[in-house]
Amino acid sequence: MLLWSACLVRGAGPVILDDRTTEVELAPHLSLYRDASGRMTLDEVRQAWAGGGFAPVTGRRPTLGFTADAVWLRFKVRHGGATAREWFLELMTPRMDEVRVFLLHSSGQIDHFETGKARSAQSRVLDTVDPAFPLLLQPGESVECFLRIRSETSLQLPLRLSGVGSLTPAGPGKQELVAVLFGYLISLILLGFVFGRVAREPSFLLYALALCGIFVVYLILSGYWAWLGLPGGAFVAKQGLIIAAEFALMMKMAFLRRLFDLKRVMAAVERWSKRAMVSIVFVAAALVMLPYRIAFPLCVGHLLVLGMGMMLLATLAWWRGDRVAGLYLAAWLVFWACYGMNAVFLLVRHPLPYLPWIYCLLGTNVSATLFLVAIADRVRQIRQAALEAQERLVAVERQASEELRQQICREQLLIRDLHDGIGGLTANLAILAEIGRRDAPAGQERERFARITEMATHGGAEVRSLMSLLETREMSWTDFFDECRCHGQMALEPHGIEFRLDENSAIEAAGPEIFAGLSLLRVIKEAMANAVKHAACSRVEVCGRFTTERLRLTVRDNGAGFPSSGTRGGRGLRNMADRIRELGGTMDCRSGHGVELVFELPLPLKLLVPASG
Repeated sequence: MLLWSACLVRGAGPVILDDRTTEVELAPHLSLYRDASGRMTLDEVRQAWAGGGFAPVTGRRPTLGFTADAVWLRFKVRHGGATAREWFLELMTPRMDEVRVFLLHSSGQIDHFETGKARSAQSRVLDTVDPAFPLLLQPGESVECFLRIRSETSLQLPLRLSGVGSLTPAGPGKQELVAVLFGYLISLILLGFVFGRVAREPSFLLYALALCGIFVVYLILSGYWAWLGLPGGAFVAKQGLIIAAEFALMMKMAFLRRLFDLKRVMAAVERWSKRAMVSIVFVAAALVMLPYRIAFPLCVGHLLVLGMGMMLLATLAWWRGDRVAGLYLAAWLVFWACYGMNAVFLLVRHPLPYLPWIYCLLGTNVSATLFLVAIADRVRQIRQAALEAQERLVAVERQASEELRQQICREQLLIRDLHDGIGGLTANLAILAEIGRRDAPAGQERERFARITEMATHGGAEVRSLMSLLETREMSWTDFFDECRCHGQMALEPHGIEFRLDENSAIEAAGPEIFAGLSLLRVIKEAMANAVKHAACSRVEVCGRFTTERLRLTVRDNGAGFPSSGTRGGRGLRNMADRIRELGGTMDCRSGHGVELVFELPLPLKLLVPASG
């Protein structure tokens, strides 16, 4: 009771000013009254004061939190100096919706001022970030002051009287600390965009976007948004603050996903992080629709929950050996340490000298710097990993080059063996067959030796063609059809069979792969051989038609066709069909006046399925 009485007497005492007074904290001299209806007039409030309805205010910067009441503050000031002097009544928070000031002079004059987010400031209210009202006192004059404050935001009541020289104006003369903090935050944002552009690393861009959201939050909290005349008004001061905070949180989560490479390292956490980012959009939309008194605490709770979740994720990544996660954790701890200073002015009698949001901004700058270091370290790790991968790739390419060189040497040996071995054998066989034909008696024996000579010549040509293709290691469609033409003339015309080749080779189609071309060439040769052995025909035609995506090859003869029993060839046709399937195509066999084989093949021609044998 004694302490309460002392506080009451202290609160009711007037503020004594003199010519040397530069600044006075008004909290010890304030009395407070809560108007639940919000409709009381000045006369009604003065009657409440006279009836003892006011209570003393304790604490250097009293805070009432979220309330729908209109709060009235009362104090009395007396000028004890020898000359008239002007002071300024300053409310050191810029985010109140309505602020009304009534100055009741002892002469009976009443000065009235109004300002706040919901009202336009009068011309006599000074152009400062925080509301400030002029108070001119004559020597020995007393003034009774009443302030009516109402706001949807958290109700804060830090009041002081300042002399002309100690008043903090807006603009370049703002406190140096605030200017340095905002300037440093802007520099971090610019660095993020520049590094993201130069390094082509999206993490820097996400980091810069997150800082943009944080910058807007503190620009609103500090009052500079309204003072600079930026658009949005009361909506930006409340709902805009929520949108900027949620946007910064979403960008920070996107930044975290890339920083820890969740998609590769922790796939399950990556899925949950995507859902959390989507939920942020819906939560922000819902909070904007709610009254600010309800929305702001929910927004703070949402930020705290997801912030703690990101810290747990960083702890898990750090425990799994991610060095960058340690820097991320350090950044968050610094932020929470500075953010915790907000509670100091609620817990101690003499709070810290600056407003709470300044300490939050300080923590943001320090933690953002650590985030920048974390990103830079991650980029360094990525570049190091890329360099190591490039070195491994060079080593693999060198090994592959050496293996290719050895393979080419082996192929050259194979080609030489083919020339010296099989080529020599077929050449000797043709010579011996020709000698036998000359020495054989006329008739059937001489015809058999001629057939052997012809087959040996064909075998030698086959070997030479294969050697040529292996040496060039490529085949064009012109080479393919030239080979078909040469083989047709050599294999069919000695048997009295006319050969025709029709193809639109003018089309610009990429040639077949070497083994695919050889396989298709083997199919065409098999079809010609079947015509010689089974068709009893006088003409064989090969027709090739190209489109942009397919090749249609047709081999037809004018022979007897398939037997009436319905059997369609033996192993030769099955082998041809297998080869066509290995090339990704289809084969259609038709019989009427002769046999027609139609091959549909995709372009470019590749050997898709190797032969099982």
